[in-house]
Amino acid sequence: MVRLVALGWLVIGFALAAGGSSAGEQSSQLIKGWGQTEDPDGDCKISASEGKVTFSIPGTAHDLWPGGGKVNAPRVLQDVEGDFAVQVKVASSVKPENGFFRSGTLLIWQDDNTFIRLDSACAHRGGSTFDFYCYLHVFKNKERLVNEHLRPLKDQPTDLRLERRDTRVVASFSQDGGKTWKSFGEKTVELPRKLKVGVAAVNGTNSPFTVTLEDFKISK
Repeated sequence: MVRLVALGWLVIGFALAAGGSSAGEQSSQLIKGWGQTEDPDGDCKISASEGKVTFSIPGTAHDLWPGGGKVNAPRVLQDVEGDFAVQVKVASSVKPENGFFRSGTLLIWQDDNTFIRLDSACAHRGGSTFDFYCYLHVFKNKERLVNEHLRPLKDQPTDLRLERRDTRVVASFSQDGGKTWKSFGEKTVELPRKLKVGVAAVNGTNSPFTVTLEDFKISK
């Protein structure tokens, strides 16, 4: 009997080892209308309520910077194909605390090395100086093809929009509920027809960061 019990515990142990998550991994979840969650470091919380998604990030670096940086920001992504427009509202403040940079982000995503990110961002320039701005990055195979920002933004909700038209991408933003949009102009980017789109949050501070996004929509 003792030998059978010991054998039973051994089997259970192997099952837990095979099926359990290792440190730094969290199970993905599907958020209706938004997509599948991804949390590369397994230390963030992504929650959904009343059509909104909230990212809660600890006070450590979570970025979207291939090559010499990290691509460990939490995100929510879904499949898309062909031409489309995708947009979202960054509904809460991105003002940094105890650090340099934060953003709520809209994404066109191929993989960790090739993607387009459009940020509603804020950088702390020192003292009481904070710059709120819309930030556009285009990365392809880890190479940064575009690095542009338009300023100023006000510390208020910001709508972000990315439009893909064959090999052209147009990024724009609005701070009056979509009545008027400011554009970065067309950028030429070679991407496959099948991609992912979604949202993310970036924290470049040593304080926890919580940001809420809402009104996510995709149109053809």
